[in-house]
Amino acid sequence: MTIREGIMGEIIKIDFKQRPDPEKMDLNDFLKQAHENKIDERLKEDIILIGEKDISEIIKKQSFRLAAQQKLFNTEIFISLTYAAKMLEDFLTKTNTSMVISDYLLENDKTPSPQKLKEAANVCFLICTIFTGRLRWRLMNENFYTSFGPMLYKIYYSQTNKAFAYCMQAHFKTTSEITSQAINSIKKTPVN
Repeated sequence: MTIREGIMGEIIKIDFKQRPDPEKMDLNDFLKQAHENKIDERLKEDIILIGEKDISEIIKKQSFRLAAQQKLFNTEIFISLTYAAKMLEDFLTKTNTSMVISDYLLENDKTPSPQKLKEAANVCFLICTIFTGRLRWRLMNENFYTSFGPMLYKIYYSQTNKAFAYCMQAHFKTTSEITSQAINSIKKTPVN
């Protein structure tokens, strides 16, 4: 490594893979190595490792951009979009007990808890936003989730006075649509 003026040093590539000695390799070993190198190159092009918090920030920024494009300059919508991004982060990092709303409602009947109502509302939101294939499970449809989710957020708000819950109940469908668009646009964005 040499140090030049204005530069701390040169970047040295360290390859931690143990490469076989070429003199001891036969044709099969060379072909196998060539194949592994090709796979390594494709992976470098297609995969970027990001953390859950990065995903939350990316979704939030993309959602804000989409809301602005649609001229939805409303504080409540921005609060809802921020909550939705955080909810998705939590969904990725925490173990969810169930994706069935009635499970949370039954638990809430046994031991009343605003947290269970919020979790049920979150499931409605996730189903409308990400897991749209589940919209028709158990004889339910999108109208059920887009009316039941806001109702659960409204009840949660009445019990806790949390601002995000008020915003989510008031802008449930819009927040779901924008968040879904944000996720879909991120999936389609090529990585450079």
